[in-house]
Amino acid sequence: MAEARRHYEDALAAWLRALGVPHLGVDETRRACSATTTDPPTLKSFDAVLFGPRRHLLIEVKGRKLRARPTPKRAGAPAPPRFDAWTTLADVESLGVWERLFGEPYTAALAFVFWCDRPPAAALFEGVFEHRGRWYQTRVVTLAAYRASMRTRSPRWRTVAVPHAEFERVSIPLSAAGVLGPGTAPASGAGLE
Repeated sequence: MAEARRHYEDALAAWLRALGVPHLGVDETRRACSATTTDPPTLKSFDAVLFGPRRHLLIEVKGRKLRARPTPKRAGAPAPPRFDAWTTLADVESLGVWERLFGEPYTAALAFVFWCDRPPAAALFEGVFEHRGRWYQTRVVTLAAYRASMRTRSPRWRTVAVPHAEFERVSIPLSAAGVLGPGTAPASGAGLE
Protein backbone atom coordinates (compact mmCIF):
# COMPACT_ATOMS: atom_id res chain seq x y z
CA MET A 1 0.00 0.00 0.00
CA ALA A 2 2.87 2.40 0.76
CA GLU A 3 4.15 1.98 -2.81
CA ALA A 4 0.71 2.92 -4.17
CA ARG A 5 0.93 6.24 -2.27
CA ARG A 6 4.55 6.82 -3.30
CA HIS A 7 3.55 8.34 -6.66
CA TYR A 8 2.94 11.69 -4.93
CA GLU A 9 6.51 11.88 -3.65
CA ASP A 10 7.89 10.61 -6.97
CA ALA A 11 5.92 13.21 -8.94
CA LEU A 12 7.06 16.05 -6.68
CA ALA A 13 10.71 14.91 -6.87
CA ALA A 14 10.55 14.74 -10.68
CA TRP A 15 9.04 18.23 -10.85
CA LEU A 16 11.72 19.62 -8.53
CA ARG A 17 14.43 18.03 -10.69
CA ALA A 18 12.89 19.54 -13.83
CA LEU A 19 12.89 22.96 -12.16
CA GLY A 20 16.47 22.58 -10.94
CA VAL A 21 15.53 22.89 -7.26
CA PRO A 22 18.21 21.27 -5.10
CA HIS A 23 16.51 18.81 -2.75
CA LEU A 24 17.33 15.79 -0.67
CA GLY A 25 14.95 12.94 0.11
CA VAL A 26 14.87 11.58 3.65
CA ASP A 27 15.05 7.85 4.39
CA GLU A 28 11.67 7.21 6.00
CA THR A 29 12.60 3.72 7.14
CA ARG A 30 14.68 5.13 9.98
CA ARG A 31 13.25 7.02 12.93
CA ALA A 32 15.16 9.49 15.04
CA CYS A 33 15.07 9.45 18.82
CA SER A 34 14.10 12.70 20.43
CA ALA A 35 16.75 14.80 22.14
CA THR A 36 14.56 15.99 25.02
CA THR A 37 11.95 14.49 27.28
CA THR A 38 9.35 17.05 26.17
CA ASP A 39 9.53 15.99 22.52
CA PRO A 40 7.77 12.91 21.16
CA PRO A 41 9.88 9.85 22.18
CA THR A 42 10.32 8.93 18.51
CA LEU A 43 10.26 11.60 15.85
CA LYS A 44 8.47 10.95 12.61
CA SER A 45 10.81 11.62 9.70
CA PHE A 46 9.89 14.35 7.25
CA ASP A 47 10.09 13.59 3.51
CA ALA A 48 12.59 16.02 1.99
CA VAL A 49 14.70 19.15 2.35
CA LEU A 50 14.35 21.76 -0.40
CA PHE A 51 17.31 24.14 -0.63
CA GLY A 52 16.46 27.62 -1.83
CA PRO A 53 18.37 30.87 -2.30
CA ARG A 54 16.58 32.55 0.64
CA ARG A 55 15.36 29.70 2.80
CA HIS A 56 15.27 25.93 3.00
CA LEU A 57 12.13 23.90 3.57
CA LEU A 58 11.82 20.77 5.69
CA ILE A 59 8.76 19.28 4.04
CA GLU A 60 6.28 16.58 4.86
CA VAL A 61 4.51 15.48 1.67
CA LYS A 62 0.79 14.82 1.98
CA GLY A 63 -0.70 13.19 -1.11
CA ARG A 64 -4.40 13.77 -1.74
CA LYS A 65 -6.80 13.02 -4.56
CA LEU A 66 -8.46 16.18 -5.89
CA ARG A 67 -11.77 15.34 -7.49
CA ALA A 68 -13.92 17.78 -9.41
CA ARG A 69 -17.18 18.42 -7.60
CA PRO A 70 -20.49 17.84 -9.40
CA THR A 71 -21.94 20.71 -11.37
CA PRO A 72 -24.83 22.41 -9.54
CA LYS A 73 -28.07 22.15 -11.55
CA ARG A 74 -28.40 25.94 -11.86
CA ALA A 75 -24.78 26.60 -12.83
CA GLY A 76 -23.11 25.95 -16.13
CA ALA A 77 -19.61 25.11 -14.87
CA PRO A 78 -18.48 22.49 -12.38
CA ALA A 79 -17.93 23.66 -8.83
CA PRO A 80 -14.26 24.18 -7.97
CA PRO A 81 -12.63 21.24 -6.22
CA ARG A 82 -12.13 21.37 -2.46
CA PHE A 83 -8.69 20.91 -0.98
CA ASP A 84 -8.56 18.14 1.63
CA ALA A 85 -5.85 19.45 3.97
CA TRP A 86 -5.64 17.05 6.89
CA THR A 87 -2.66 15.42 8.56
CA THR A 88 -1.80 13.65 11.78
CA LEU A 89 -0.92 15.42 14.99
CA ALA A 90 2.32 13.37 14.98
CA ASP A 91 3.29 15.07 11.68
CA VAL A 92 2.70 18.51 13.19
CA GLU A 93 4.52 17.72 16.45
CA SER A 94 7.52 16.09 14.75
CA LEU A 95 7.90 18.85 12.15
CA GLY A 96 7.98 21.38 14.99
CA VAL A 97 10.83 19.50 16.67
CA TRP A 98 12.79 19.25 13.42
CA GLU A 99 12.33 22.97 12.75
CA ARG A 100 13.74 23.80 16.21
CA LEU A 101 16.67 21.39 15.73
CA PHE A 102 17.61 22.75 12.30
CA GLY A 103 17.07 26.44 13.14
CA GLU A 104 17.36 29.32 10.69
CA PRO A 105 17.15 29.43 7.65
CA TYR A 106 15.13 26.18 7.73
CA THR A 107 11.33 26.36 7.81
CA ALA A 108 9.07 23.35 8.37
CA ALA A 109 6.20 23.06 5.91
CA LEU A 110 3.55 20.68 4.66
CA ALA A 111 3.55 20.15 0.89
CA PHE A 112 0.12 18.97 -0.22
CA VAL A 113 0.44 17.24 -3.59
CA PHE A 114 -2.99 16.93 -5.19
CA TRP A 115 -3.54 14.29 -7.87
CA CYS A 116 -6.20 15.70 -10.18
CA ASP A 117 -8.71 13.31 -11.71
CA ARG A 118 -8.45 15.22 -15.00
CA PRO A 119 -6.13 17.91 -16.37
CA PRO A 120 -7.10 21.11 -14.53
CA ALA A 121 -7.46 24.42 -16.33
CA ALA A 122 -4.06 26.12 -16.13
CA ALA A 123 -5.74 29.38 -15.17
CA LEU A 124 -7.19 27.82 -12.03
CA PHE A 125 -3.97 26.48 -10.56
CA GLU A 126 -0.44 27.77 -10.57
CA GLY A 127 2.17 25.06 -10.81
CA VAL A 128 0.13 22.33 -12.47
CA PHE A 129 2.33 19.55 -13.81
CA GLU A 130 2.04 16.12 -15.39
CA HIS A 131 4.03 13.05 -14.38
CA ARG A 132 3.62 9.58 -15.88
CA GLY A 133 0.15 10.28 -17.22
CA ARG A 134 -1.20 11.87 -14.02
CA TRP A 135 -1.84 15.56 -13.34
CA TYR A 136 -0.75 17.17 -10.07
CA GLN A 137 -0.94 20.51 -8.31
CA THR A 138 1.04 21.43 -5.20
CA ARG A 139 0.21 23.80 -2.33
CA VAL A 140 2.65 24.53 0.49
CA VAL A 141 1.79 25.79 3.94
CA THR A 142 4.34 26.61 6.62
CA LEU A 143 4.00 24.73 9.87
CA ALA A 144 3.36 27.99 11.74
CA ALA A 145 0.46 28.94 9.44
CA TYR A 146 -0.94 25.41 9.55
CA ARG A 147 -0.83 25.30 13.36
CA ALA A 148 -2.55 28.68 13.62
CA SER A 149 -5.46 27.48 11.46
CA MET A 150 -5.76 23.76 12.27
CA ARG A 151 -8.78 22.20 13.95
CA THR A 152 -9.21 18.73 15.39
CA ARG A 153 -10.53 16.37 12.72
CA SER A 154 -10.60 13.13 14.73
CA PRO A 155 -9.55 12.91 18.39
CA ARG A 156 -9.51 9.12 18.15
CA TRP A 157 -7.12 9.03 15.18
CA ARG A 158 -5.23 12.16 16.31
CA THR A 159 -5.79 13.96 13.02
CA VAL A 160 -6.11 17.67 12.38
CA ALA A 161 -7.22 19.71 9.38
CA VAL A 162 -7.39 23.25 8.08
CA PRO A 163 -10.85 24.24 6.77
CA HIS A 164 -11.08 24.61 2.98
CA ALA A 165 -11.44 28.40 2.78
CA GLU A 166 -8.70 28.93 5.36
CA PHE A 167 -6.38 26.51 3.53
CA GLU A 168 -6.84 28.50 0.32
CA ARG A 169 -5.84 31.62 2.26
CA VAL A 170 -2.75 30.26 4.10
CA SER A 171 -1.29 27.92 1.47
CA ILE A 172 0.81 29.03 -1.47
CA PRO A 173 2.03 27.46 -4.70
CA LEU A 174 5.51 25.96 -4.43
CA SER A 175 6.73 28.65 -6.82
CA ALA A 176 6.01 31.28 -4.14
CA ALA A 177 7.68 29.35 -1.28
CA GLY A 178 11.12 30.92 -1.70
CA VAL A 179 12.93 27.80 -2.92
CA LEU A 180 12.96 28.59 -6.62
CA GLY A 181 15.82 30.72 -7.88
CA PRO A 182 15.50 33.41 -10.56
CA GLY A 183 14.48 32.06 -13.94
CA THR A 184 13.06 28.78 -12.59
CA ALA A 185 9.39 29.71 -12.52
CA PRO A 186 7.35 26.59 -13.30
CA ALA A 187 5.40 26.34 -16.50
CA SER A 188 1.81 25.27 -16.04
CA GLY A 189 1.22 21.86 -17.53
CA ALA A 190 4.92 21.05 -17.67
CA GLY A 191 5.30 17.33 -18.39
CA LEU A 192 7.77 15.21 -16.46
CA GLU A 193 9.07 11.74 -17.12
